Amino acid sequence: MSTISRTADRPTRLQPLGASARLGFAILAVLHAVAFIVLWLTEHELFHGALSVLAWGLLNCAWLVVLRRPGWRRRCR
Repeated sequence: MSTISRTADRPTRLQPLGASARLGFAILAVLHAVAFIVLWLTEHELFHGALSVLAWGLLNCAWLVVLRRPGWRRRCR
């Protein structure tokens, strides 16, 4: 399979966010804000905070690998 056929169905310009996409983005932002607040309140040393941020980033990257796109973005067809 060529790379041209894989990217041919993707939109080439940015499309405005719909109401459901905004809701998904808001939920995702709240989840990240809560995770950051928990991190801020529980980790008191720089090393432990850095490890938590690293684990948080790796978890987010793992979900992006599994889902292949951000959770707040939906296909427009």
